[in-house]
Amino acid sequence: MTKLTETTAAKLQPSKILRDDRFKGLLALGRKGPTTWAYQTDLRRNGRFVRTIRVTLGKQGDMTLKEARSAAALAQTQVRSGIDPNAETKNAKNLTMIDVIEDHICERSLAERTEDDYRRHWTNKKRNTLYPYRNLHPRDITRDDVRTLKSRLQKRGKTMASGALRVLRLTLSHAMRMDEGMKENPCQFVVIPSNPKREPELVDLEEFAKNVVELQMMWRTIWTMSLLTAARASSIRAMRRQDIDLEARTIRLTHVKTMKNGATLPIGPRLAHLFERYLDAPSASEWLWPGNPVSRPLSTVWYRRFGYGTHQLRHNWTTLAIKAGVPFMEQRLLMTHAVPGIGQVYTHPDALVEHVRQYAEAIENLVAAEAYVLFD
Repeated sequence: MTKLTETTAAKLQPSKILRDDRFKGLLALGRKGPTTWAYQTDLRRNGRFVRTIRVTLGKQGDMTLKEARSAAALAQTQVRSGIDPNAETKNAKNLTMIDVIEDHICERSLAERTEDDYRRHWTNKKRNTLYPYRNLHPRDITRDDVRTLKSRLQKRGKTMASGALRVLRLTLSHAMRMDEGMKENPCQFVVIPSNPKREPELVDLEEFAKNVVELQMMWRTIWTMSLLTAARASSIRAMRRQDIDLEARTIRLTHVKTMKNGATLPIGPRLAHLFERYLDAPSASEWLWPGNPVSRPLSTVWYRRFGYGTHQLRHNWTTLAIKAGVPFMEQRLLMTHAVPGIGQVYTHPDALVEHVRQYAEAIENLVAAEAYVLFD
């Protein structure tokens, strides 16, 4: 009987079989190409014979004899538990990138916006970032595919390329957990470009006020709110009329990047008065900022020929907060940043809202002093 070693396995003739004397059930199968490692045994359930199964472990060159024995031991454990490893292999063969990202989303507790962003990369044909790879098996995506993708997306901007490649990397990393046959993540061999740092210019409050008061009432209210609350564009768009509580002087942001349950924020008396004037006008829409048609919210917070944006105003808010003497922790709370140790605290808003109200009013007072026209 020939002993199974790396050398004897490499010289094995096609259709010939060598059995390992150290691990029962481990086979070396002769092929026209490299020798294949396999594990063969009887599958039994409740002590009764079901069938004989053979599990392909890998090929010599990709897997050493020592690694084959370890893989055979894992297969043996599964079989003794009544599990057919070939069934799992079959499922892995039918795996697609869409399946992987959905499994990743289900496994993790992600913000709604993050889930939508992950899915859009794979399903949005118009966006066309990862869409061409959506139905491929994770093993079919190569290093060259990733390099080609990077080259294509960088022509559309570093931010686009960085976002798509990061989603691809995490999807393939999750695929490696679902399919043990994957040995590497091809994204690890490609340098993912970093997002360019945005440094918006500071806002001249007096000039800002002069531009805002000339706008329609809806846009005047939107931009004043954005200046005083640092709300993100996605949070602003998702607001409904019922989210404004004039009596309590609070606003409710239901769509918040870092908080699944949303955030309740205090507002100062001047902004509350502006909201009151805006809400006095009748509206057929439930949305605070109705779009076209009015049954839908605004598609984007952007106004033609208006030289400011929500991101710029959010950055400017930090400068205002420092000038107004707002402590760092309270800044994070008012900006709806995640705060370690205070998980979903906005679901119990009463005490917290009253605690940070003084700082929201301090920022409003600072703006009113420098740009009183804004509240005329």
